[in-house]
Amino acid sequence: MNLRSRKRINQECIHTFVAQYFNEIVSALEATDGHSKLPREAFIPYTGAIIPAEGIVLQRDVIPAVKRAGYVQLRHMVGKQLGLTAWYLKSTGDDSTTVQFASGHDTSSATFKGLANVIGIGAKYTMGQSSLSIDYGQNRTDYGRFMNGSTQYNYVPGSINFIPTGRAMGNTPSFWVVRFDIGHVDLRTSE
Repeated sequence: MNLRSRKRINQECIHTFVAQYFNEIVSALEATDGHSKLPREAFIPYTGAIIPAEGIVLQRDVIPAVKRAGYVQLRHMVGKQLGLTAWYLKSTGDDSTTVQFASGHDTSSATFKGLANVIGIGAKYTMGQSSLSIDYGQNRTDYGRFMNGSTQYNYVPGSINFIPTGRAMGNTPSFWVVRFDIGHVDLRTSE
């Protein structure tokens, strides 16, 4: 065996020894974290705590903004004190949205066209310098009914396990407002 081949064998032994040494260090570090593949505990102040779990991620629903809409309002005075209002608002353009929801151990989705199709009525009664107004309206879209619905699931009483089976449509969402105003409007502008 010549000097050159001995040198090569020694280098291979050193490389193998160094590789084994670092593999043992990695194994020891992984054992301290329960063989987790997640970031080390020392990084938590910088990355946040990551907790591995199986299950469903709950998220807050976000209602998208209506980008374009048409609006029509009719007003009529009945006598000097009572005013009646009817109005209609409909979103226009490409206003479709997709919503994801839990269904079993999978994620399902539904796409809706039309975010707003709102009808409303109102009345305002004036008494001197004060007034009382009442408004009522409904969003008559499938998207509104979906967001007003609820998650359906199978649940065994006495256990902690439940399996989402989908989403049920709700009723037509509605709203109402009662307002009492005192005083008068100052329409003068300061110059």
